Amino acid sequence: MGALREFFGKYIYFTIFAVYLLSIYAARALHTSALPPGFALAALAGLLFVFAMVVSGLVKNTRTRIIAYFVLVALSGLMYAGYSQRMLSSSVLDAFAGKDVDVVGKVSGFPRLSENGMSLFLDIYKIKSAELALEDKRPLGRVFVFIRGGRDLPISYLYTLEAGGQLSIAREPRNRGDFSMQEYLMPFGVRHELVIPTVAFVNRAEPGGELSKRLLRLKRKLVESAEAMLKPPGRDIFLGLVIGDSAIYFPQELKDTFRVAGLTHLLVVSGSQVSLLFLLVSLLFLRVEQPLSVWGRALNLFKYSAIFGVILTYAVITGYEPSIRRAFVVIILVLLAHYLYYEADSLNVLGQAGLILLAMHPLEAYSVSFQLTFSATIGLILAFKAFYPHVAGMHWLPRWALGILIGTGGAQLMVFPLLLRYFNQFTPMGLVSNLVAIPIASCTLLLGVAFYALWWVPVLGGFIAWGVQNLCDGMLLWARLVSSLPGASIYLVPISSLTALALIALVFTGFVLMGWGTARRDRILSLAFACAALLVVTSSARTFTTQLPRYRVLYTSSGAASAYIAPDRSAVMFVSLPPSLDRQKSLLTTAYWALVRNGARGVPVLAIVVGEPVNGLWEKLPFKPELVLPASGGELALRNASCEIPRQLCGYATADGALGMLGVWMHKNGNKTLALIPALDELGARLDNVQLPAPQGERRILIIPGRDATSAVSGLKGCIERNAIDAVVMQGRGEVPEGLLMLADKVEFYSQAAKRELWFAADGAVREY
Repeated sequence: MGALREFFGKYIYFTIFAVYLLSIYAARALHTSALPPGFALAALAGLLFVFAMVVSGLVKNTRTRIIAYFVLVALSGLMYAGYSQRMLSSSVLDAFAGKDVDVVGKVSGFPRLSENGMSLFLDIYKIKSAELALEDKRPLGRVFVFIRGGRDLPISYLYTLEAGGQLSIAREPRNRGDFSMQEYLMPFGVRHELVIPTVAFVNRAEPGGELSKRLLRLKRKLVESAEAMLKPPGRDIFLGLVIGDSAIYFPQELKDTFRVAGLTHLLVVSGSQVSLLFLLVSLLFLRVEQPLSVWGRALNLFKYSAIFGVILTYAVITGYEPSIRRAFVVIILVLLAHYLYYEADSLNVLGQAGLILLAMHPLEAYSVSFQLTFSATIGLILAFKAFYPHVAGMHWLPRWALGILIGTGGAQLMVFPLLLRYFNQFTPMGLVSNLVAIPIASCTLLLGVAFYALWWVPVLGGFIAWGVQNLCDGMLLWARLVSSLPGASIYLVPISSLTALALIALVFTGFVLMGWGTARRDRILSLAFACAALLVVTSSARTFTTQLPRYRVLYTSSGAASAYIAPDRSAVMFVSLPPSLDRQKSLLTTAYWALVRNGARGVPVLAIVVGEPVNGLWEKLPFKPELVLPASGGELALRNASCEIPRQLCGYATADGALGMLGVWMHKNGNKTLALIPALDELGARLDNVQLPAPQGERRILIIPGRDATSAVSGLKGCIERNAIDAVVMQGRGEVPEGLLMLADKVEFYSQAAKRELWFAADGAVREY
C-alpha cells in the first residue's frame, strides 16, 4: 500500500478535505445534532484552541502532531456539522408552519422555471400570520418558494418580494423511491417551503438595487439575443449549455432524452464552461505581465481582478450551482497561486476548494450536486494520471479521442455509486455518447462566445447563429439516437449510503494503485479492488431480489396506484385513472419513478381498474407499457406481440360474466398471499356478485381506495365475509367506514392516513414505509 501512502502524503490538502468530508457524513450517522448548540459551540472553540497549540509546535513529536492534526480536523467536522443541523432544525419559522402567511424577503439566486410556475429561494425579513408576526433587519430564515403560474413574473436575483401563501415544513417522501424535498433543501440550509397559489398573491416584486437591475438586464439580454436568432429546441439546448437551466424551461421529453443518453451535464452549466471562459479571458491578458516591479505587481492585481469580476458575474447569472461554486473557488485559488508564484496542483487545489465550501456551508456535503461534481472531477483527474501516460505518445487524433474516453470513463466510474444510490440508474452508453457530444459542446461554447460578441452584425452574426443552431440540433439528434439504442439506460437495485461509500472507496483505491503504484503487485491489487466493487454491486442485487415478490400500495395525490413486483423485478401496475390528461400523467409518472428507483426493471403491464386513458397520454410518459389491461371491460391492448399476461395475475368474474376483481398470487417459502384489486366501476354491484374459490391456505388482502369504499359499504361488507378476506387496505385519503368496524375483530384494516406507502410480501403482513 505504498502507493496510498505516497498519494495521501503528497496531496495533503486533498487528504484533509477527505477527512473533513467523512466527518460531516459521520455527524449525521452519529446524530451529533442532538447535542445542545451551546455544547457544540464550546466544543468547537476548544478544538480550535487545541488545534492552535498543535500548529504552534507545542507538540514536538512529528507523528503525534500529524495524528492529532487529523483527529482535530475530524472532530471539528463532527461538531460543526452537528451544530449546523441543530440550528437548521430549530428555526424561528417553525412557529408559522402549516399556516397562511404574508412574507417580505429578498430573492437569493436566480429563479428557476418549471412547467407549472417558478421556484426560488427567499431570505425572510418579515413574516406575519393571523396569530403571530416577526420582523428583523437580519434574515429570520431562508425558505423555498414556489409560485404557481408565475413563469413570466419579473422576479430575479436580489429582488425584494412581498407575497402571501402557505408555509410548511419540507415534505418527506411518501413512497420508496420518491423525490425528497427535505433532502433536497437541507444542503441549502432550508427547512421550509412556501407555496404561493397564484400570481395574484404576489403583492410586490422590485429590484433590490442597481446590481440586481444590471444582472437581470444582462441575463435577459443574453436570453433575448438567442431567442431572436435561434429556434427551439436547439435554442433551449444552447441557453442551458451557456447560461444554465435557470434561463429556460426544458420540456420533460428533452430532459429524458439527454438523461438516457448520459448527456444531462450538457443541459446545465458546469465547471467546464467556467474553465473555458477563464481560459478565454486569460488569453486576453496574456501579454499583460511585468512581474518583477511594483508596476508589474499592480498590473497583475488589475488583471486578476478583471478576470475575477468576469468569472464572478458569470457564476452569479448561471445560478451559482455547486459545480459552478467548485470551479469558481478553484479559479480563485489558481489566480492567487499565480499572483504569488506558487505552483498549484490539481488535487490539492480541488481539496482546498472543497474545504472552503464546506467551511462556509458544511451541510452542502449532503447535496447530490456537490457529491456528483466532486466525485466526477476526482475520477477524471485520477483516470488521467493512471491511464493517459499510456496514450501520450500516440498521434494527436487517437490521443485526443482516447483522452475523452479516459476522462469520461473515470468520471463515470466515480459517480456510478452515487447514481445507483440516488437514481438507481446507469447509462453505459455515456462513454460513446460523450465521445461525440463533448467536442460538439466545446465548439458550441466557443461559437457561443462569438455569438454574444457579434450577433448584432448583420451577415457575420447570422452566419455564427447558423453554426450554433446546427451544432445544437446535431447534439439533439445524437442524443436521440443514443437514447433509442437497446440498453441505453439500465435500472439496477437501490443501495444504501454505506454501500455507495464503500463502492467509491474501492474505485478510488483502485485508481490510486494504478496511477501511483510502481510494482506489478499494485496493478494486481488495483484489479482486485475493481473486482471487489463488482462483488459489492452483485451482492446488493442478490440481497434485494431475495426479498421479492412484493406488493406495494403507493400513496399518490391524484388517483390510486399499486404494483406487484415479481422476483425478476418486473412490475405490474394497477391504477385508478383521474379524468384529466395532466393528472393521469402526474399519477403514472410519479408511480413509475417510485418503482424503478426502488429496483423495478420497468412496468411492462398496466392494469386500469377504472377510467380511460386520455388521447396523447402514452407520448407524455417516461415508460411505454407493453400490455394495457382495462379491468372495467374491453379488449387487451397489446403493444408487443410477444408480451403475455403474467401467470401470477388472474381475474374473478361476477355472476353475469363481467370482470369483477383482479388477483395477484405471491408464493415464497411455503407462504401464499392473494392480493385482490376490484374493478371500481359500479363497485357495489360488482362486489355483491363476486364469488372467489374457497381458500386453500392463502392469506387474502383486499386493496380498495378509501373514498370508493364509503360509497359501497354494504357490498364491501358482504364481499369480505363471503370470500374470507383476512385484511383490507384502505388506499389513499379515505378512512375505514364505520359500517365495517364491526368486522375489526376478524379482519385487519389498514389505512394510509399517515400518507405513507404500505407494502406486503408473501407472508401477508402489511408494513408501512
